[in-house]
Amino acid sequence: AIFSFINRPDQQYVYKDAVVFSVHKFVGGISTPGVLIAKKKLFKHPVPDGCGGGTIFFVRRDHHRYLQEPESREEGGTPAIVESIRAGLVVQLRETVGVETIHRRDQWLLSEAQAAWSNCPELIQLGPGPGPESPDKLPIFSFLVLHRQTGRFLHHNFVATILNDVFGIQARGGCACAGPYAMDLLGLDEHMAEYIENLIAEDSRLDRIHLRRLREYSHREILRPGFVRLNLPYFMTEECLQFVLEAVKMTAEHAWMLLPQYLFNPETAEWRQKHFQTFKDRKWLGHISYQSGHMKYHEPRRNSKGPLPTSYQDCLAKAKKIFADAKKLRLKIPDQSALFDADAGKCRWFCLPSEANACLLQQQGLSATPLPVHASQDELPFFPGRLDKSIAKPNSHQREFSNDSVTTDKALVNNHRVYEISQDSTSKMAVCIDKTQKLDEKIKSAGREGYNSVTNNVSRRESDLETESASNKNGHMSALEDALKYADSLLKTCGTSDTAKAVDDVMNTIWKNFDPNNPQYVHMKESKNTVNHSNNGSSTGPSTKISSYHSSSTLSGATTACPFVKKSVEPFRKDLKNRNAPQLSVAGAQWFNPPKQIFKAAVTALEEYSMLSNGDKVLVCLSGGKDSLSLLHTLRQYQFYAKGKGILFEFGAVTVDPMTASYDPSPLKQYLASLKVPYFYESQCILETAEKLPYECASICSFCSRMKRGRIYAAARREGFNVLALGQHLDDLTESFLMSFFHNGNLNTMKAHYTVKQGDLRVIRPFVYVREADLRTFAEQHKLPVIAENCPACFEAPKERHRTKQLLAAQEVMFPQVYSSMMAALKPLMARGASTGEED
Repeated sequence: AIFSFINRPDQQYVYKDAVVFSVHKFVGGISTPGVLIAKKKLFKHPVPDGCGGGTIFFVRRDHHRYLQEPESREEGGTPAIVESIRAGLVVQLRETVGVETIHRRDQWLLSEAQAAWSNCPELIQLGPGPGPESPDKLPIFSFLVLHRQTGRFLHHNFVATILNDVFGIQARGGCACAGPYAMDLLGLDEHMAEYIENLIAEDSRLDRIHLRRLREYSHREILRPGFVRLNLPYFMTEECLQFVLEAVKMTAEHAWMLLPQYLFNPETAEWRQKHFQTFKDRKWLGHISYQSGHMKYHEPRRNSKGPLPTSYQDCLAKAKKIFADAKKLRLKIPDQSALFDADAGKCRWFCLPSEANACLLQQQGLSATPLPVHASQDELPFFPGRLDKSIAKPNSHQREFSNDSVTTDKALVNNHRVYEISQDSTSKMAVCIDKTQKLDEKIKSAGREGYNSVTNNVSRRESDLETESASNKNGHMSALEDALKYADSLLKTCGTSDTAKAVDDVMNTIWKNFDPNNPQYVHMKESKNTVNHSNNGSSTGPSTKISSYHSSSTLSGATTACPFVKKSVEPFRKDLKNRNAPQLSVAGAQWFNPPKQIFKAAVTALEEYSMLSNGDKVLVCLSGGKDSLSLLHTLRQYQFYAKGKGILFEFGAVTVDPMTASYDPSPLKQYLASLKVPYFYESQCILETAEKLPYECASICSFCSRMKRGRIYAAARREGFNVLALGQHLDDLTESFLMSFFHNGNLNTMKAHYTVKQGDLRVIRPFVYVREADLRTFAEQHKLPVIAENCPACFEAPKERHRTKQLLAAQEVMFPQVYSSMMAALKPLMARGASTGEED
């Protein structure tokens, strides 16, 4: 058979040995076989590729002979007769319509689609558009949908689901078979692709046989990159075409509003409306019965889904109403970003339902709801067109990741500085100023006053460099870059004012005392290596100098130290025995009433477990975190409530300072003074004590907890308090239960109310029914002075509590009521031990 797509006029001189095509790609080609057309002389092997019935000519006891006709010999078993007839019909239809007719129709469909979508910036089409570069482009569109408020995309499976659920349009979500081409379209480089592959790969430690796993499993499958693919067939009517084009445009502009109403499964990347039950209307083979002598099956009860659209325009009108109604909903959705750990968070490219919900609440005027952080294009793991731009600016799209990676010219990877020899001081100064501006933005976003001293310091040096020699220029700029990098890491563990002042002081010190021959500076001791970029060991490019260092903040158990001053000096570390930290601004310090979801739950727990009695003196254990600060404000509000019930109590606060450079709660002193709360500040060098123990401390965290508890008990007894109030919440109790169950073999959790062994102190946890997300929102809304705690003993790796939190977050995404169920199950465990006078 000779077809127009095989023997085209412009290919008459092209010699062909064989032609193969897939009929199932054509209109009507479902379930059709592929077709191979080849010269008979090429089939020389007498044994078929796949043996089976119909391929044998004759069989003897010790010999057999195959057929000589290739078409029969190479198709073992029962031939696909019906499928082959269908394939013939498909090709016949195509030839009847005509290739030129289909081509003209395709070009018209392309032009209509481009005109309809040209003013929709949220719709990002992938690949080249119609034009001289792609004259034979088909009306098959691959696209992403951008959510501009968060800077992230809508998940491709979510977009495909919305097209189906709202408009009844079938689209494909995922990635193409041609993976490398899909990577090019998405702007996904090889380094990031490998990182994502390793991230979503199934844990090799899982026993697939014992667990009976049928498919590749990953709890991070949701991170797999992809796009939506939609085809406009040449036979669609103009009315249908306009409906599809408008539906896609509406989806791109408004589908994000429906995100809060949808649930996603991180293990399968499937999305579904939260009220939709997948299997409710399905018919199963198990429903069939033959007991009556013929086939009968159970008919599931049909649920009324409301009137369906009567026309395309009616469907569009209903869709507009759905989107309009979505704007008015006020849903409570847990923070789903907790589902992703640090590694996965770097690769999250899509908007979460909880983030979309926050945007909707902001639009409704509920400003108390914090908006999600906007992600820039450079912060996303991929962005269309990025690889094209990187041709002019090599490695501009590379970012920093936790796994080992190859360092390249002009890139900063894994705390290694990489410099090209030809890089001049002027460009380094521009880099420093740019980094300084970003640092100032981080300081401002931390909720503190912005400090521009660092920026001004770098800018002042720009004019000074005019008189410097070339070697001193490079030395000074390297040191300043180190100072900015150090400031960025210091900002995570210290106060913002200390960060700005410390880096400013270092710059001044380096500028005045810089000497390229002075060995006292660590940055001058950095090793110099020559790296040859080569293939198979042979040098193929210029060599580059690499000077590198590892920040001490990345070492387990080490405190942050300045990487470029004398090792024996720590100019930024405070005198830990006589802390004199800058105090928080308390001009606007005031009491805040907790919202209903916090106060009502706390009152329920306080009364249900009889936590407080008339005449009690309560000492709030204040760490400076969001939970304990929220508890302080909640107990103050409860004072007024309890007074009406005849319960009068006093309260104060206590803080134990472990005297580490990475955790300084001393600013709380002035804050508590402004609130007129009796405050007891206990200091003890706990980590230093642990280091001096005559035996190896198995768990610094456990040792620190016991030491703090002892100091708190002593303070309470000394000051005449009989009740200690702790800020653990429902999330903490559920995590503790699972950890105890998994690792200790016990059904145990924290107690809501118990008495210590000595019998003179009672411990209460009023937040046992309160969710962590509510406390976080309360603290952020009222800008409570939260003190970040970054214990150097905990830098080594994510701890079990963090892993348990991830597990519960994943379950809550799929089962939103999981915490309510856990709370009901934990109530007997919360109450156990109250009468025995101790906590298990």
